[in-house]
Amino acid sequence: MTLTAPNPDWEAAAREWFAACSFQTYLGIEIATLEVGHATAHLPFKPELDQQHGAFHAGAIFTLLDATAGLVAFSLAPPNANLVSSTASLQLLRRAETTTLIGVGQIVKPGRQLYYVESTAYAHDDPQRSRPLARAQITIATILK
Repeated sequence: MTLTAPNPDWEAAAREWFAACSFQTYLGIEIATLEVGHATAHLPFKPELDQQHGAFHAGAIFTLLDATAGLVAFSLAPPNANLVSSTASLQLLRRAETTTLIGVGQIVKPGRQLYYVESTAYAHDDPQRSRPLARAQITIATILK
């Protein structure tokens, strides 16, 4: 599927939105790559994100995947759009015991007002991304400003 960004300044808009989302920046999520229909972000482990057994808490994992989905949607949104998550489903597949989580978001189905995104979390020490730790299907809705 060939995708075209309707907003020539989509990357700046995505970075501005990301910076304004204080919770994800509070957790330590960092943008790694931005492309039309695809994004990656990293979340380094810190004790505050522990679920009591040395692994990432599911809430931190979901926030990483949700943030990645939002970045993907911004690449396809019109210039005057604000985006919010409208539905989400999370599957925890493996224990997330790693130094850094990598969230990878990919558009599944773009729309005019809804964007269907799949985001997957991998361990930093899995460079081939062969063992997903978690997956989320997230619908992002457009709210025109």
